[in-house]
Amino acid sequence: MTNSRNKGKNAELEVVQIFKNAGYEKSHRAQQFKGTKDSADIIVPHIGDVYQLEVKRREQVRVDEWLKKTDEEAGEEKIPVVIHRRNGEPWKVTMMFSDWISDVKGLYPPAE
Repeated sequence: MTNSRNKGKNAELEVVQIFKNAGYEKSHRAQQFKGTKDSADIIVPHIGDVYQLEVKRREQVRVDEWLKKTDEEAGEEKIPVVIHRRNGEPWKVTMMFSDWISDVKGLYPPAE
């Protein structure tokens, strides 16, 4: 049986490494607190100023539950994002559609 604490730590380290490989060299695991807006799973400079990043590696996907918790932790200041995967599958990102469309509009403004 895998220790869930180690599995969570390893998942966070795996995602941090992906961010580092993408050029975010100062990415790191966050020290865990009590589910507040300051307790994201990982810290990615600049991205973490906008997004509350939660990492989950579980076989039972409970994305609605995870997104709700992350939204509560994000408060009004940040956009909740859940980075998740099952064993042997690629990482996925889940966020609220309303947040995603706002980001897309910022990157790709609608044609006049």
